[in-house]
Amino acid sequence: MKEFIENEIVFSKEKKIWLLKNRKSIKYSDGYGNESYLKNIIAKINNPSSDLDELQRFIIDYQSAYHLSNKRILLLKEFDFDQKATVLEAGCGCGAITRFLGKTFKHVIAIEGDTKRAEIARLRTRDLENVLILSAPLQDIKFLRKFDIIFCIGFLEYASLFLKTEDPFHHTLSFLQNILSDRGTLIIAIENKLGLKYFAGCPEDHSGIVFDGIEGYATFGENHAITLGKKEITDKLLNCKFKNISFYYPFPDYKFPQCIISEKIFLYPNLINPAELIGDYVFKNFEGGKCSKFNEKFVWN
Repeated sequence: MKEFIENEIVFSKEKKIWLLKNRKSIKYSDGYGNESYLKNIIAKINNPSSDLDELQRFIIDYQSAYHLSNKRILLLKEFDFDQKATVLEAGCGCGAITRFLGKTFKHVIAIEGDTKRAEIARLRTRDLENVLILSAPLQDIKFLRKFDIIFCIGFLEYASLFLKTEDPFHHTLSFLQNILSDRGTLIIAIENKLGLKYFAGCPEDHSGIVFDGIEGYATFGENHAITLGKKEITDKLLNCKFKNISFYYPFPDYKFPQCIISEKIFLYPNLINPAELIGDYVFKNFEGGKCSKFNEKFVWN
């Protein structure tokens, strides 16, 4: 780890993770008792490699599904990555994606601000020596080397929550740009605040308020995670000098993807109707009841 990080860091033998010395504390939780529940489950699994199947029986609600669903890795599984690439995962959470990265790439450094969640990510990757986990706020880290691929899966939307700057998105993207190699790739997974499900009446993922993102987060402003539309995120990436921007669309969303299509599919409307492909992948309401107020397949058509 020390060949990548300039800061003074220490290894916790108890937690099996690296810690930034004199670090600021970032406290983040999915809800009371959720991390403890996850930690107990993952700790008692004898073979972490079996988690993609075995952990399904422990899903009891939306939060546990987010961490344990075997659909999580489908977001990245079919891409043809260079396995020799040096990889950084920004905001690894409880390790749902981290394990896939560790099985795919030769070297992976995963960053998580909340120590308890970093511990769970380490438990999930405890048999993968090529995965190093550092608990620290990303922007406090001084990197000695640059990375070929940086993964930001469910991370960028929290920029406004943890960074009190004029433009937290620009600050974060600029930071990531500076630690990318010359031909490096930044991979972002984030909710589209103008997604069809939100027009259909599904509550915004982070605030739980219907139409919140569509209305520009008028209720509580930036006191929680906020997401972007396609034009917004494109403009921010271009302003940070990113080039060759491509979009892929996971359905019903990036958290539980069952179908992923490239934006190129819309260039050939006479050859294929995307609505027939994606219309049946509707967001599941874990709290019960029907979320969507209309038939999404009909609307896509």
